Amino acid sequence: MMTVRFLSIVFTSFLFAFVWTASSSGSAHAEPRFEDYPASTYSGRVRTPDLGSHPDARTYRTRLRNAAKGGINFSGDHVLATWGCGGQCLMGAVINARSGHVQFLPGTICCWLEAGENINPVDFERGSDLLILTGLLDEEEPMARHYYDFSGREFRLIKKHVLTSNPAGSGSDGPQTVAPSCPDGYVFQDGQCVRN
Repeated sequence: MMTVRFLSIVFTSFLFAFVWTASSSGSAHAEPRFEDYPASTYSGRVRTPDLGSHPDARTYRTRLRNAAKGGINFSGDHVLATWGCGGQCLMGAVINARSGHVQFLPGTICCWLEAGENINPVDFERGSDLLILTGLLDEEEPMARHYYDFSGREFRLIKKHVLTSNPAGSGSDGPQTVAPSCPDGYVFQDGQCVRN
């Protein structure tokens, strides 16, 4: 009788440990989703970029001003703009539509094609504070998908998912692609939103 009770307790303990381990490891590996980081939408006009708000803003004034004309496309009240910084390299900034304050992305992103052919290096949505950069951040290993929360008006890294090279851009371990949201009249081309 005692052996049956002892085995029952041991089995229950192992079952509990297995279920707890499976559920905690599943949530630890879950990728952040745009809908998990909602942003309040602003519908007012977009202010002209404040070129004095960041030391590099004046250098990229034409790109920033042109991006502001395209309208809000990120974090509810921001305009996200990207531009090339070399072969397979992008950099960018966000413009606060209310104030014109310019803040640059947390780094350059490069070499995303090494993770697969259909990879978008910069993924974002108008109604979300989530920014996803895929590739080498500031040209430093590892090749990863970097998830940032922008809700505090600064980019806060919330997760880094290291990727393996996947030249075909397919397979169960390959990253999933989410197209960035461009304003009406614009299309995503060569890593940025351009007028259609």
